[in-house]
Amino acid sequence: MRWVLPCIVIIPLAFTFLISHITTAHTSIYPDIGNTDARLERLERARRRRIVQQELKERQRRFALRPFPFHKLPAELRVMIIENCAEWPDAFSALVRVSKPMQVLAYQALLPLLPIRIIDAHHVVSFDYFLEQKPSLAGLVHHLWMTPLHEDYYSMAVRILRRCTNIVSLACAGRMLQDGVTSAFRGYQIQHTQCHQLTLLYTSEKEWFNLLVSPSVNQFFRQLTHLRLVGKRTPRTVSFPKLAQISFAFNNTTHMDVNSEANSFNVASDVLKDQGKYPELRSVALVRERTYLGNTGVRIWKNPTNARVFVFEIPKQRTELELWCDNALGKGFWQLCRV
Repeated sequence: MRWVLPCIVIIPLAFTFLISHITTAHTSIYPDIGNTDARLERLERARRRRIVQQELKERQRRFALRPFPFHKLPAELRVMIIENCAEWPDAFSALVRVSKPMQVLAYQALLPLLPIRIIDAHHVVSFDYFLEQKPSLAGLVHHLWMTPLHEDYYSMAVRILRRCTNIVSLACAGRMLQDGVTSAFRGYQIQHTQCHQLTLLYTSEKEWFNLLVSPSVNQFFRQLTHLRLVGKRTPRTVSFPKLAQISFAFNNTTHMDVNSEANSFNVASDVLKDQGKYPELRSVALVRERTYLGNTGVRIWKNPTNARVFVFEIPKQRTELELWCDNALGKGFWQLCRV
C-alpha cells in the first residue's frame, strides 16, 4: 500500500510529460503549412513592390532626361510662349540653336516683335550675312534701329535697310533715311510702305534741306503716324496728313521756318492748332531728363493749359535707344501719352 500513493501521483505526471513531449516534437517536425504560405506571400509582395519602385525611379530618370514635348503643343500656345522672349535678344539667340523646327518657329514668332539694333561693325556684318543666307526673313523685320558707327560699313547698312521693306518702326539719321528709304530720282515710289513710326536722330540743317527737297521724302512723311524728333529742329513746311502723335525734346526746339528758340509748350500748341499740316494730330510728347525727386522711374504730366501736350520725364541715364525699344515693344511714350 505504501507504493500506491506515489504511483497515483507519478503516473499522471509521466503521462502528461509524455503527451507534452510528443506534441512539441510533432510541431517542430511538421511546421504549419498555412503560416509558411502567408510568409512567402508577404515576401513576394515586398519583392514586387521593390520592382515597381525601381521601375518608377527609372521612368522618372528617363523623363527628366527627355526634352519637353514642346512641338506637341497647339501652334497658338507655342507662339504665345515664344513671344515672351521678344524683350531678350539672348533668349532669341538661344532658341534658334535648339533645333531646326524651333529655329523656324522662333524666326516667325519673334522677328516681327524684336527691336533690332544695327550699330557697330559686328552688327552690320552679321545681320547682312544673316539676310544674305535667309533673304525671305527680311520681310519679318518690323523694328529697326539703324545707326552704323563706321563709315566703312555704311553702304552695307544701307543695303540692310533697303532689304527690310516691311519695317513698321525705324530709327535713323537723315542721311540714312535719304539713302536707305527714299531716293533723289523723280518718280521713285517708296518701298517701305508699312513704316508708320519714325525716330529721326540728330539731323543737321544741311541734311534737313536735302530731305525736304526730295519728293519721295515727302511721300514717306505723308504715311507716318508717329514721329519722334531727336535734335533742335522740327519741320514746319512739310505736311503730315496721317500723323497722330509727335515727340521732341522739351525746351530744345527750333522751328525750321523761324530759326529761333521757342518755348516748347508754344511749339506744341502751334503744331496742334495747325490743322492744315497736321489734320490727324492728337497729342504731343515733350521728353526731358528728370533731375529732381530722385533720378529713377518715369514721370508723366500734362500741360495745364492744353491736355493734349504731355511732358515725359525720364531718368538722366535713360538713352534714346531705350526709349525707342520701349515704343517698339508697346510700352513707351507712344502708348503712355496717348489721348
